[in-house]
Amino acid sequence: ALGKLAHPDGETALTRAAAQENVLQMLPTLSSCSLDEMLTARAPGQVVFSQLYVNKDRERSREYVAKLEASGVKALFITVDAPQLGRREKDMRNKFSTQGTDVQRDDEKNGAVNRDQGVTRAISSFIDPSLNWADLGFFQSITSLPIVLKGVQCAEDAVLALRYGCAGVVLSNHGGRQLDTARSGIE
Repeated sequence: ALGKLAHPDGETALTRAAAQENVLQMLPTLSSCSLDEMLTARAPGQVVFSQLYVNKDRERSREYVAKLEASGVKALFITVDAPQLGRREKDMRNKFSTQGTDVQRDDEKNGAVNRDQGVTRAISSFIDPSLNWADLGFFQSITSLPIVLKGVQCAEDAVLALRYGCAGVVLSNHGGRQLDTARSGIE
């Protein structure tokens, strides 16, 4: 996410590097490049997946997923371990002053992005904290992409993901940045 914080080419550089090294690319929802820019940066035949933070406005999520599928993205990884991004105090001291993510472009135009709490809070205000198991039916109804849950933290939830028809799970705790006492995925 926010690759331009590290390099002026942002996620497009990551996409090109993934192609060069024959590594799968996970296109982030919270990117500093637009989805179109990342998709255009792909090499011919390059396989990419996409990570999705679910928008409170399901129509916006539906439009985004439809664009992913139409563009040849091969799988949808829905992030489930970050209903709200953590309190990152260093980030809060570094105020956010540039264009946010592609999925927030309309919010940016309307002045609805709060920049007082740093980049993380500014770019994540659209994430739906009420995401639950029943929402998987919505995503299964709008795409034929394999759905993988990213951020599963226990065996019981991995079993539920299988029962709900998910193609897989990623065991993680969002890098430990959401709750500093969370157990690691391997535990």
